[in-house]
Amino acid sequence: MLRGYGGFRHLRTDHYSSVRFSGGTLSHTGMPALPTSGPYSIMAWGYSVPGVSGTIYAAGGSFGVTSANLLTLTGLLSAGVPLPLGDWWSAALTYDGSVSTLYLDGEIVAVTGSPGVAFMGGAASSLMGAGGALSQLIVTAGACFTQDQVRRFHYENVEPQADVNLRMLEGLGTALVNSGRLAGTAHTMGANTSWTPDVPKMPALYAVDSGSMVLDGTTNGTLTPSAGGLTALAAIYGGPGITMAAWIKPHPGNDGSRYPLALSNGTTLLRAIADAAGLGNVQWANIRANVSSAVTNQLARPRVPGFGRWMRLGVSVDVVAGVIETALDRVIQTRDVNVAHVAANWYSGSTVADFRIGANAGNGAASQWFGRVADVAIWRRPFSRSDWLDDFRGVGPAADVRWRFRSGFGTALAPSEGGIAASLSVGSGVTWSAESPRA
Repeated sequence: MLRGYGGFRHLRTDHYSSVRFSGGTLSHTGMPALPTSGPYSIMAWGYSVPGVSGTIYAAGGSFGVTSANLLTLTGLLSAGVPLPLGDWWSAALTYDGSVSTLYLDGEIVAVTGSPGVAFMGGAASSLMGAGGALSQLIVTAGACFTQDQVRRFHYENVEPQADVNLRMLEGLGTALVNSGRLAGTAHTMGANTSWTPDVPKMPALYAVDSGSMVLDGTTNGTLTPSAGGLTALAAIYGGPGITMAAWIKPHPGNDGSRYPLALSNGTTLLRAIADAAGLGNVQWANIRANVSSAVTNQLARPRVPGFGRWMRLGVSVDVVAGVIETALDRVIQTRDVNVAHVAANWYSGSTVADFRIGANAGNGAASQWFGRVADVAIWRRPFSRSDWLDDFRGVGPAADVRWRFRSGFGTALAPSEGGIAASLSVGSGVTWSAESPRA
């Protein structure tokens, strides 16, 4: 069985196809009017080609892709959000009557208090440019899809009810069938469009022969460098940057002061928090990356209903460019540029003051985290966008130090990869589990 939430894409059934665009259009008539005064939703599976612009949906405004491979929306997101290269992605635009929200691969990437674009039905078209493709297009008026519905569409292929739902099914000629509830619509493939069997499939997922560590939230529920390990970790400094990533699965009850992972040279590089205080069964996840008290990246938004979701968290510091990025499930969440602070805090003379899995130095018992952790890795260089994607898939670059959690390690855990010989001491509050973040 394939996993849904947790960064793993549902494998679409084999009767799906996609429409490939080579400068042609997919035209629509009888589409619902999507006014600026009321709710509407648009969702699609798309594939873009670098260097070629394209439109997912247009009717008085454009929701699409620039030639720089950025997801954009007229009046809402002119700067654009980077799309994964060489991979299918899902995009969604929702408007509840007052707030517009743009999603990429199930995650919120932009929010605004305006509708962004006045979509009017009757003259809509889809143009993905030369080489681009669409596998599904959903359009509805009078309903604003929730984040849970958007995420289930991305991860589990669960389709909400809609006015128009175009599943690209080869064998229908050039006329597509609307499986939505709105009658009287017509959708036609124009010239320079063609069928292709290529569809969004599950990527090569993280799948190594390891389990996870279960941390109990006590002062003993941590993994820390053993004697000599802290000194060995100092070798991560001196390169062009530092990247650190880990799979985590929060358990209920964590709050905003508990950290599953922390690296410090006097300043915390990565802290990941699961905070459910006062939110019932809604999990919130924060990512914080600090290079000084003056520079803090933070993400705070609801992730999924309930707990028990695996997440791949990462942070990257580019010393040369002065860039600090955080990433969640391969998608870059925050990106700050502060050359002066990066240079002052991450340089060749730095040492590792503390490294812990399951706590943060200086916060004592209040920082103890409980949940599962797997595949912790550190690189002596910054990550590119393709590196984040490859790491999420489990085929990323070799790490300078990586700990994969296999059974039979006792109270000491040696690195499973890399040239930095930093073993970890395993606290008595840490137990091994065969569960790992894989399908």
